[in-house]
Amino acid sequence: MSSAAPERRPLVVLAHGTDNAAGRTVLEQVTVAAANTLGLTPRLGYVDVCHPTAAETMGGLSAPVVVPLFLASGYHVRTDIPEAVAAVLGAISTAPVGSGAAIADALRDRVLAADPEPDAVILTGAGSSHDAARAEVASAAELLSERLGVPVRHAFLSASPPTMAEAYTGLSGRVVVASHLLAPGYFQSKLESTAAALGLRATGPLGSHPAVAAVVVERYRTAVAAGAGRMDT
Repeated sequence: MSSAAPERRPLVVLAHGTDNAAGRTVLEQVTVAAANTLGLTPRLGYVDVCHPTAAETMGGLSAPVVVPLFLASGYHVRTDIPEAVAAVLGAISTAPVGSGAAIADALRDRVLAADPEPDAVILTGAGSSHDAARAEVASAAELLSERLGVPVRHAFLSASPPTMAEAYTGLSGRVVVASHLLAPGYFQSKLESTAAALGLRATGPLGSHPAVAAVVVERYRTAVAAGAGRMDT
């Protein structure tokens, strides 16, 4: 082992990707905020739609720690990212950002900013063909309901029911559509237009909330604490 101080493992954030410039800016800001907190160089790659790809982002890096910037564990988290990580010597992937307590708190903040006294909420995500990913959104709705003290139903914009309209059935009063999305783009635009057609107020995406970058930092530090932080061991 070298007597010099070990170099810290690089942080790589992998997101879905979007052709929306504002969406890419939000994802870049999350990555920069997390990297700055850790004192590392920001490195962001995408698994779909745009560049740099995961392979391009990790090219030339030694044993990076990869944090999937996803709120649910769909196809990209379960297939694309593990394949990309496996192709890089020494690389490891953490759990995705997910929808745990910190994200539930961020969702609460978004809802209350939209309406300080909601009667109900429809937590709406992009959708997934994976049962487990859909279940994660349902669990996120439960966490949000606990924080707000009002009913929270979940809905999806594609791939699987319930739709937002179906979730709205039977609800009344001040209903807010909470975006279970990270950045502006196709799905956020669809969420907003669908909510407007139902006469409902919608929140913005979550990516700009400080909690998202904080979870990226926590994922990296957990990997380091597990013994993945030293590149000379």
